[in-house]
Amino acid sequence: MTRFIKPLKLICIFLCALLIFSGFTGWALSTYAPNKPSGLITEKLDYLRHDRLNENVIFLGTSQTFRNVNPKIFDSRAETQGCRFTSYNAGVPGLTLEEMMSFIEVLSLSGDKEGARLVFFTDPLPPKPVLQDAKSTRTQNYSSIQDLKYRMENVWSLPEPVWKRFALTGFAGLSHLYAFLNIGDISYWLFPQSYDAQADGLGGLSMQKGFPSLSYDIENDETIRKRSDLFQAEHDIWQKNVLDKQLQTDAQDISHDIKPRAKLLGKIAASLSEKGDTPILVIHPEPETLAQDIALAQTYASLFPDYKVVSFANPRLYPRLWDAANWFDKTHLNENGAKILSADLANKACAFMKEGR
Repeated sequence: MTRFIKPLKLICIFLCALLIFSGFTGWALSTYAPNKPSGLITEKLDYLRHDRLNENVIFLGTSQTFRNVNPKIFDSRAETQGCRFTSYNAGVPGLTLEEMMSFIEVLSLSGDKEGARLVFFTDPLPPKPVLQDAKSTRTQNYSSIQDLKYRMENVWSLPEPVWKRFALTGFAGLSHLYAFLNIGDISYWLFPQSYDAQADGLGGLSMQKGFPSLSYDIENDETIRKRSDLFQAEHDIWQKNVLDKQLQTDAQDISHDIKPRAKLLGKIAASLSEKGDTPILVIHPEPETLAQDIALAQTYASLFPDYKVVSFANPRLYPRLWDAANWFDKTHLNENGAKILSADLANKACAFMKEGR
């Protein structure tokens, strides 16, 4: 047994030295290293931070917000209803809770603090169970203790089996361990020119409104074009086998408790309200999660009657949004679908304004 003691001591000494080195490196890099760019999220945060906002409507959310909400259509439709809005699409594909909270913090720097600005927000996505994503610059930019808290809240409020939440917890913890060891920071500090992040969606993006041109992206981005072609190839089958079946879906079809997720969204709404904004939860049409989305909208409205919710998880009420002709792929609308949803959202916004929110 004693022959193992010396190797164990050496291992412990090595680990302690590694922790001390990592801590010192982290302090040094946080003091002297430049901020790492992380694509679209950096671009949009910088825009909102520096423009100190002229907009009185903000759309905050994931790729569904990014692709589904056209601010120009929203503003022009609202004007026909007697409402004057200037809106901005702050949607970012893959937006997680900790990233959403950073947007809310930036939004708190502006506004009249009287609830006059509307912020439409969506349910944030959980961290991806992908090693490459856990090590990405974007994930590493959110590695504080507060970010870890948000990440755990995000994971453990999901209406998913316990084993899946444990798995997501492991990946979330791995990203923080990677950040603590400063592996990515050291290489970035030495070779910053290698980290010029290409912002996804910036090719056809109007930064002034934050909305991308899908037609431009299909023409110029091979990945987007392949997604579009694949969807078009099974367009009719998807309408028949997926969309049409949603008419029989209701909230009773879910197998996990949705209340923790609704409470998390209530916390997000409270954060916006405390900063002086009027929060409005938006639930986009998505066939795979329709039953869950119906239950989420109902539960959220029941728990937080003072907060507004707009749910497009209703094929009967919004039939055009549940027509495959208005979809780009299986989770996002195309440009015509975005026009329809944006106009419907403007109608709701005006109605809220006229009833005094």
